[in-house]
Amino acid sequence: PLPENSVRCISIDHQGRKWIGTDYGLAVFDDVNWNVYLPFVSGLPGMSVRAIAFDSLNNAWIGTLGGGLAKFDGSNWTIYDDSNSPLTDNFIRSLAFDSSGALWIGNQDGLVKMDGSNWLVYSSANSMIQNTIASIHTTGNNRVYAGSVNGGLFILHDDTIKANLTISNGSGIPDNTILAFDEDTVGNIWMATPANGIVVYRN
Repeated sequence: PLPENSVRCISIDHQGRKWIGTDYGLAVFDDVNWNVYLPFVSGLPGMSVRAIAFDSLNNAWIGTLGGGLAKFDGSNWTIYDDSNSPLTDNFIRSLAFDSSGALWIGNQDGLVKMDGSNWLVYSSANSMIQNTIASIHTTGNNRVYAGSVNGGLFILHDDTIKANLTISNGSGIPDNTILAFDEDTVGNIWMATPANGIVVYRN
């Protein structure tokens, strides 16, 4: 029942269901049954699903390439895009919730924090973040790691940009593009790059 074989992201919700984002729609699998949500015949606002995250109430937040951000509670869809929200770009590439429940959104114009009804935008218009944010990792100590495409690694603490690690500024990072993160039990941040292997950032 997959709507497309080009799978861009997979995330598992609090009930164990697998949410699978493809280049032509969204599939949800509970190990027995499939539900498929296609653009134009459901509330899904964009064709290509690039990121999925779940809030504490198990609502699915879905980032699409061109259609903006969607919240789906299983019945109702709520859409956020550049026409009805502070989002500056509708090409959503990454999503992550922090420990306070705020949603961090990576798009092709930078990074956005959504905290209930409040928005904080880091974009080419107001910050050094001018690149596509392809990956986001949050920690329990109010740190956010944002991996960009060709702009290096951005590290934020308490909503303030504290560092931008690039090849050219002597940080030691070997690649200016970070595609994925994970964190080990002692707080080391592991990063995947497209051309220079795996990088470990030791706090």
